[in-house]
Amino acid sequence: MKAIIHAGGYKTGSTSIQKALSRLEMPNHHYVEWRSPHHSPMLAMLFKTEPEKFQYFKVNGEKRAALLKERVQVLEEIAELCRTSSKEHLILSSEMLTTKKNVDILENMAAFLKQNVTGTRAIFYARSPVTFMQSAFQQKVKHGRTDGLNLRVLWPHYQREITRLDQAFGADNVDVFKFDPASFPQNSAVHHFADVIGVELGKQKINRVNDSLSLEALSLVFVQRQFGSGPHEGFAGAIQRNKGFIETLQAINENPVVFSETLVSPMIDHHREMVNWLEARIGTSMIDKPKSGEVLISNEQDLFDTALQQRDALRGLIEARLDKPGKLKRLGVSADQVTAFHARKATNMDSLVADLELLKALT
Repeated sequence: MKAIIHAGGYKTGSTSIQKALSRLEMPNHHYVEWRSPHHSPMLAMLFKTEPEKFQYFKVNGEKRAALLKERVQVLEEIAELCRTSSKEHLILSSEMLTTKKNVDILENMAAFLKQNVTGTRAIFYARSPVTFMQSAFQQKVKHGRTDGLNLRVLWPHYQREITRLDQAFGADNVDVFKFDPASFPQNSAVHHFADVIGVELGKQKINRVNDSLSLEALSLVFVQRQFGSGPHEGFAGAIQRNKGFIETLQAINENPVVFSETLVSPMIDHHREMVNWLEARIGTSMIDKPKSGEVLISNEQDLFDTALQQRDALRGLIEARLDKPGKLKRLGVSADQVTAFHARKATNMDSLVADLELLKALT
């Protein structure tokens, strides 16, 4: 049996690939089953030096002794599968393998596979650095990290990540593709990956997971994170409440998030050596430019201006939630807050932040 490692990278359709393959009956490929189709926690349990410190297990309060006990059992199950299965390929999928903090997972996994399979192929998708930064910025804002529009911390270090795969499995066994859905079969990363590994998807319906924010929604969340109280936290259900706040604002949806060339050019120039390396490795240009007519972000003020332009739409979202007195009481929204909202004129940033705080309380 040979191993296929789907190593991400981040924001390249990994969730859709994992869900599709976990449901598919494949005559010649085995997708490893665990608690979920997403293998990152499983691989941390199996190969991380201190698995109890992996975020997933920390949040769930899982203890080292129990994790190590499960490790022995699952490793033996996978080793037995590799020895006895009639299928030719074992598939593992995780986009966290190439990060610096998880080098122990990658190295220990590679050592285990070397002992138990006849060969390993790693597959990695790289976004254009520009679209990666656009996506990474959205994720940071969603999760409440408010260090502003700082591209230095958003830039993807693909050369380091891919080199880690090369060192673990050998460069000849690592395939790198540009994540470009427009060029993929059926515009789908799932179909592209299936073609690459020789899997027939048949008539399976592919659920495409797209959690991108619109420019309008992003600008409003950014303002709330910068000047308001930030995300819900510190109580059971906080994650779902934050998700509800984001999804409610996503109803204001006109334009995609696109960084201007003025904003990104200094970063591209600074990392030109890496860009050249990546383009040589993949064999195509990795710098995408804005399309004609797109609304562009050049600085934080553009986000503030866009947010202020959404004040009427924001108030409409709030008003739609004020006609349910029972729910208002359950959420801890007082009559005084509602009265203040109706009296407030949303004409400046302070009033916009106040409205965003009310919507946060309502969702």
